[in-house]
Amino acid sequence: MLQRTICLLFMVFLLPLMPSTARAEDKVASRLARFWQRQAKVAHPPLLPRQRAMELSASAQVVVTDAQQIRFPLGGRLALHLDQRWGIELAGEWVLASPRAEQAVLVTLAPGKLREQPRWRATMAALWSPLLGKVSGGARVFAFEPYMALGMGLVGSAAETRAHIGAAVRPEGILSLGLRIGRGRWLLRVEARQALRLRPTDDLDYALSVGLLAGVLLGGSR
Repeated sequence: MLQRTICLLFMVFLLPLMPSTARAEDKVASRLARFWQRQAKVAHPPLLPRQRAMELSASAQVVVTDAQQIRFPLGGRLALHLDQRWGIELAGEWVLASPRAEQAVLVTLAPGKLREQPRWRATMAALWSPLLGKVSGGARVFAFEPYMALGMGLVGSAAETRAHIGAAVRPEGILSLGLRIGRGRWLLRVEARQALRLRPTDDLDYALSVGLLAGVLLGGSR
């Protein structure tokens, strides 16, 4: 009998608290809902909006692995971005070249070791940006995005009669690693591009170039 009386008194004591507990739970739920609504509203748009955008770029590079020539590929690129991470890029280049001292020696002593002279290049590659970072530059914040490109193309070379090499158009693979920096519609890219192709002697020819690209984004949505 005593235990029932104690339980009854305890329930009578809790009854006034139950409405306030329910009201407190409602307040917490309401505040959480407003918090997540604010979080959704303040989501920042990307600093480089590439969603379904087109990118036009001008490029200037230098080949650093050719001991016979100083080569400067100059050209332009057109990239079609599917979203912020993936895209397809078309590139065209015209190669300016100047002989090094080694080539002058080979002309006299061993003309058969002269290499062919690339004159133009056309490629298509898939672009992938694994990280979408940001960097602060004073009062402004800029996109800071590493990327990779992998693709195939064609390279056209001029004839080298002294080495009995004729003009030719050959396939070429490319692998690029770069960094994209920009804000809004304007961007800069620093890039290292590795080309891989077969020479007329069936030896692999590795041409590594480094360069700078300046581009603008057209169209697209944030």
